[in-house]
Amino acid sequence: MEGDRLVSQYDNEMEGHMNQSHWHNGGFGVYLLWFIVIAVLIWLILYSLRPTWVVLEDDTTKVDSGRLLLAALIIAFIIVIIIWAVRSAGFGQSAVSSEEEV
Repeated sequence: MEGDRLVSQYDNEMEGHMNQSHWHNGGFGVYLLWFIVIAVLIWLILYSLRPTWVVLEDDTTKVDSGRLLLAALIIAFIIVIIIWAVRSAGFGQSAVSSEEEV
């Protein structure tokens, strides 16, 4: 009986630690991964669309890679900040935990 209670208490403590993990709650590593993936996708989109603010001024068919990279990084950073703000506000979580007993 005593051993079962200790094991149960240990399991509850470990479950609490796992729920507080940085990966579970969306820590720095997850947002860094989001940033890299979004930056690559934005770079590909901008490269294919060639808006006027990323092409060379003397030739409309060539892309200025510096501007393109800077624009992709800035747009990706803004998108990751929006994702972080939404997740921090709790919109990505359910209001009632499935572990609570009624």
